[in-house]
Amino acid sequence: MNSIFQHIITVITAGAAISVAISCCGRPNTDVSAGCFIRSSSFEMLIALSDHSGYEDISITDGSIDISNRAIDMLVKRGDVVIAPIIELLECKQLDFDLFARGYCVCQQIFRKRNPGSSLLWYGGATTTQIRGLTRINPGAQIDVNAFRREVVSDIKQKLLLAK
Repeated sequence: MNSIFQHIITVITAGAAISVAISCCGRPNTDVSAGCFIRSSSFEMLIALSDHSGYEDISITDGSIDISNRAIDMLVKRGDVVIAPIIELLECKQLDFDLFARGYCVCQQIFRKRNPGSSLLWYGGATTTQIRGLTRINPGAQIDVNAFRREVVSDIKQKLLLAK
């Protein structure tokens, strides 16, 4: 079948709905009013990052954020194969900040394995809130969150994808 086959899927994470349109034909990431097109591998990353079960360790400073939990540890162990799908997710403007930060942390931990002592771009810290017993990550002192997200993704692409 050559036609574009799309599914609108709503993922509920701590009361925040994220509508994502998945393009099963592998089209490039394109923002649309209903959501953004992502490959099924990126959707798999979205589901994994949404998993808050088990332990969670969150460390936030003005210049860094580090989150460890069962799901993030599992993705980090998979290594480079998860980087491109996570970057695709991070480029989706509709992705909430909590999942953006968690995806960033996966990339950061993979990068640290390659280059101990190095880090990816992060500034302005972050804040946390508790919603239904789950810790959610929110923007900190970033003046323009959309510009911040673009800068972070650009840095990830430069340092992780180009370093291969």
